[in-house]
This record gives sequence, structure tokens and C-alpha cells, in this order.
Amino acid sequence: MKSLTSLLLVACSVTAHAQLFEESDKILALGKDSVVQLAVAQLEKSGFTDIDPTRFDWLKVRTNGQEIQVIFDRSIQYFPRDTFVIHAATVEIMYGHVGWEPRGIENDPAESRKFYSYTANDKKALDFVMAHIHTAPGSRLIINESEDYYSVSEITQYWETGFKVEKLTGNVKDKWHAQSGAGSGKIDDGFKEVDW
Repeated sequence: MKSLTSLLLVACSVTAHAQLFEESDKILALGKDSVVQLAVAQLEKSGFTDIDPTRFDWLKVRTNGQEIQVIFDRSIQYFPRDTFVIHAATVEIMYGHVGWEPRGIENDPAESRKFYSYTANDKKALDFVMAHIHTAPGSRLIINESEDYYSVSEITQYWETGFKVEKLTGNVKDKWHAQSGAGSGKIDDGFKEVDW
């Protein structure tokens, strides 16, 4: 009896996986714009408003054959002092799960969520930082504002560099390096970006 029950569970599991493959193929066949709109609808159900996919220069659709992830992200994330910011979110299309990366303290957690929009002052700060640093093509920048400096992390597939840019002078100081990504044994999660 035990082996029959185990066999039935395995058969059900195989059938469920086959259905997921088939369903994900159907969704991906709709095309990138449609898949992104499905993700936007999921974000709206999770309380996000005013979602504009064109504001994300790292908008990616990934799959492992069964599941589909839509990642809303930015290559430059700026975090002004004392400000609540959400720059990125991941939507799992097959299960309707939404995850996001908040930074700071929300004024009112009951308010609708919005992705952060850069202000004119933010753009000036970013221009200042970018004028004083050199970055590798395709790298990701995370910039945190402090009282006297901007703390910058530059992340590539293989390494991460951190440093501070002084607000008054633009001098770069306190530089450090670390290995990251494929070179550090990063675990492959099985997801690959969809090649449309």
C-alpha cells in the first residue's frame, strides 16, 4: 500500500510539473509586453500604484522552464537620506507572489506603494557623483546619501567596489574591493533571461 501511495504521489508531481511547463510556455508565447503587463497587474493587486515599466532600465523576464519572474530594477539606485524608497520588485507570474526591496521608514504603511521617482535634487546629486567616478560598463550602482558624503557600491558580475564621494569636494576616499558573482561561487538559481 505504501509503495502504491508513493507511486501516486510521484505521478501527481510529474503531472503538476508538466502542467507548469505547458502553462509557462503559453504565457511566454504572449510576448514580453504582455508578460510585463501581467506583472504590472500583480503589482497593482499588491498595493502598488503608478507603475511605469519604462522607468526600469533593468526590466527582465526570467524563467526556469516552470516559473516566470519579472524583475523591475534599475542599474542606478539612489537612496536619499531620511527617505522611504522602493527601487526594485520581483513578480512570480505563476504563483502571483510579489517581493520588493524597501529602504527607509514608511510614513504610513497603509498608503499605496510607489516606486521611487527621482526629484530634481536627486538628479543633481547623481550628476555630481557620476562626474567624479569611473564605472565599468554594465555595472550596477547603489548610492546612499549621508550627511557629508555619498557611499557608492559598484557591482559587476565578478567584483564589487565601494567608496565614498565627499559632498563638498567630490574627492573619492575609503575605497575597498571584494570578489562577487560567478567568481565567488554564486549559486545558479536555474533562471535564465528570456531571449525574445
